[in-house]
Amino acid sequence: SASPTMEIEPLRTMLKRASPGSASELHNGNTNQYRALFWLYYDQENYDNYTDAERIQLWTLGTFYYDTLGHQWRNSKHWMTNATVCEWYGLTCDEETNTWVTEISLPNNRVRRDL
Repeated sequence: SASPTMEIEPLRTMLKRASPGSASELHNGNTNQYRALFWLYYDQENYDNYTDAERIQLWTLGTFYYDTLGHQWRNSKHWMTNATVCEWYGLTCDEETNTWVTEISLPNNRVRRDL
């Protein structure tokens, strides 16, 4: 995939502002917040086309995926791919823009860990 043109540090700084409680985790390669940052920055082909708000949403969903052991879910179709989040299994988006997640519904999907 193509490398994004934005440097990773401004992204990390933006995420710290959006989630102050995750500040130290965004520097620790063993955390799910860091894994989601790394995935968003290096693995998202459309990274440069996302708004800051969309990047925050993607990072939040990526952190959720890692925190709940998404690789073990029964159905993780499109999660952590370049598909739009509205195509990710179990997510419902707003009807007006089809951009913003309004609901996560993953019943009987082996979602693990308490949030």
